[in-house]
Amino acid sequence: MTAQCKVTVRKAPSTAALSASALTLGVGESYRFYCTIPDGTAARVRTYSVSNTKVLTISGGTITAKSTGTATVTVKLFNGVTAQCKVTVRKAPSTVSLNHRELAMGIGESTTLKATLPSGTASYHKTFSVSNRGVLSCDANGQLKALSEGTATVTVKLFNGVTAQCNVTVAPPPQYLGVADDLAVLYIGETFRLTPQNENGTTYSGVTYTSGDKRVATVTQDGLVRAVGAGTTDITLKTYNGRAAKAAVIVYDSGIISSFPSLDETARYLNQATLRPMKTNCPQLDSLVSSILSRVTTGTMTTAEKVQAVYDYLTRNSTYGYGYIPVELPGIYRHDSDYWIVTSAYPLLKNHVGTCENFSAALTVLLRRIGLEANSVYGQVGLSAGGKGGHYWTDVVLGGKHYIFDAQVENNTLGGSTVVPHYWYGMKPEYNFHHYEYRELIPVIDFSYD
Repeated sequence: MTAQCKVTVRKAPSTAALSASALTLGVGESYRFYCTIPDGTAARVRTYSVSNTKVLTISGGTITAKSTGTATVTVKLFNGVTAQCKVTVRKAPSTVSLNHRELAMGIGESTTLKATLPSGTASYHKTFSVSNRGVLSCDANGQLKALSEGTATVTVKLFNGVTAQCNVTVAPPPQYLGVADDLAVLYIGETFRLTPQNENGTTYSGVTYTSGDKRVATVTQDGLVRAVGAGTTDITLKTYNGRAAKAAVIVYDSGIISSFPSLDETARYLNQATLRPMKTNCPQLDSLVSSILSRVTTGTMTTAEKVQAVYDYLTRNSTYGYGYIPVELPGIYRHDSDYWIVTSAYPLLKNHVGTCENFSAALTVLLRRIGLEANSVYGQVGLSAGGKGGHYWTDVVLGGKHYIFDAQVENNTLGGSTVVPHYWYGMKPEYNFHHYEYRELIPVIDFSYD
């Protein structure tokens, strides 16, 4: 009777490596080491030892933390080649917290849960699990991915049984992204936090933020805007599935002096704009806008010439007053700002009488139809009698900068003249701090591209 063993002899390894070169454990926690050697080599005998048995005990390649302190684990091969790992032992944690207790996600969205331990404690092993794998997936590092609509609970568990949980609600992907306060007016050094919202007006998390001009304002990935230089810029917010929103940031320096632009300067910016014409989705108003544009503009005009023609038309052919024509709107406007713009613009364009909000909305609608990014604005302006009062005007974004077009104040300056001076035509807000102070941007949301 015989027995045999086939023995393969390879080169002796010249190096070795442990599965960790530095490690932090909690008292009572265990960790199993693995030793790797170069391909094509072999070493059957691997001896493990620790430098301080009061801190660590070892059995084979498994260590157990006994008390706080530090120790070095050494593995030694048959030929004297060694590898080491420095192990730090801290107190076992009595609590653990996650960076979210409640989390709302959209289907297809990903995010990461991070576990935080009390200072001076450690737990190398953190095991993540999820209660409903049909709704949510979770990997060993806390990376979540929303799979389907529903709810699930994510639990992180430490080596000693201490746990923390996060309740996750998964909804359909967002179809709309807005900003609760989409206009920030700041002095240099001031900060402002943006609050994203979904179509229901509730706070929405998980967006990315980008500043259009970091020389004016910076933004962190939790929405904190910091004013760094005088000027204007936009902060762009974007969801994981591409829905986007913008917030305007205007930064003032107390040393800035009011001034008026030249027509040539404004024309240069207008003619550089990329046009995207829009309709309001109100047939009565869209028909009226088309009629006005066909009378005052031609296809051969530049963008600047069209804007000036529209601006001059409103200035010359309107009267300040409270005449109002009710508008029967088809369908339902999902957003109050769209409804306000339509119902404010129609009376002025129809009967040529209105207040500052009518002028603002009417010019916004006309410029949107030309293709510019125009919005109505509410804010404060200096009064001739002293002090400041509420006022509406039109804001146009050109090359990432904001410009003021105020046909109503321009109209006030005409008297009996038909010559439009264009003082309030294309002003930069940062050049007019002592006169115009932005308070609220009234955005166009659901108008459709022409």
